[in-house]
Amino acid sequence: MGGVRVRAPQIKWFVPFGQVLFGGERDTSTHDRILTFRTGAPSLIHRDADTSNPVLGLDRGVSIMAGPIGVLVSAGYVRFSVGPTPTRYA
Repeated sequence: MGGVRVRAPQIKWFVPFGQVLFGGERDTSTHDRILTFRTGAPSLIHRDADTSNPVLGLDRGVSIMAGPIGVLVSAGYVRFSVGPTPTRYA
C-alpha cells in the first residue's frame, strides 16, 4: 500500500500525524468435491476463484519523543472492497 502522510510538528517532542493509504489485495481459493452416484462412477467438481479488490487505509496518531527514544501511538481503519466472485469450473 502507498499513500500520503501529513505531520503537524508544533511541539518538538509531540508530533501528530494522519495518513491515507491505497492499495490492492488478491484472494485465491480452490475447492474440490467428489460426488458418487448410484451408477458407481465418481464425479469430480473442481472450483477455482480469484478476486482482486481495492483497499483503503486511514490512520492517525502521534509520535512522542523522550530524548533518543520515541513512542508511536496510532489507530486506523482499513476497508476491503468486496466485489462479486467470478467462478470457473474445470
